[in-house]
Amino acid sequence: MQFVKDATVGSVNEVASNVLRIVNTSGRRTLFSLELATPAGWNSLTAADKIYNIANNDTLYVPVRMIPPKGAQGNVNYFINATAFMTTGVPLASTPWSMQISKVSNWFASMVDTEVFFPTDKKEASFRVNVRNEGNSAENVVFYFNTDVQ
Repeated sequence: MQFVKDATVGSVNEVASNVLRIVNTSGRRTLFSLELATPAGWNSLTAADKIYNIANNDTLYVPVRMIPPKGAQGNVNYFINATAFMTTGVPLASTPWSMQISKVSNWFASMVDTEVFFPTDKKEASFRVNVRNEGNSAENVVFYFNTDVQ
C-alpha cells in the first residue's frame, strides 16, 4: 500500500487530494478498513467506517481527500498517515503522505500620522506605524524610509 504521490503542495483554500494504491499479495481475498491519521484540525472526506474487499493479486485505488484548516501555517509540511486494518483490528500496512501548505504573504502597514516634522535643532523625530501580518506564515519585515528633506 502506498500513496500515488509521496508529497504534494496545496493551500488552505483547496481540498488536498491523493490516491492510495493497494495491492493484495496475501494469497487470499482480504477485507480491511482504512484509518487516516491527520494533523489536528484537518478533516477527511474519506469514509472512516467503510470495509474494502480486495481479491488476491488485485489492485484497489482509493481516493483520499483532506480539508486543511483555514489557520494552517504556510511553508510547513504536514503528514497524513494511512493504515489498513483487518476486520479483527490487526494492522496490515501503513504509508505516509507529505502535504505542504503554500506560504501566503499578506501585509498591511499604515502611518498613524501622515507627516513627520523635524525641529530645526533636532536630528530625531518620533512617529508610529501600524503593521499587520494577515498571511499564513511568520516573516521578517524590513522598512526603508525615504527622507524628502526640503
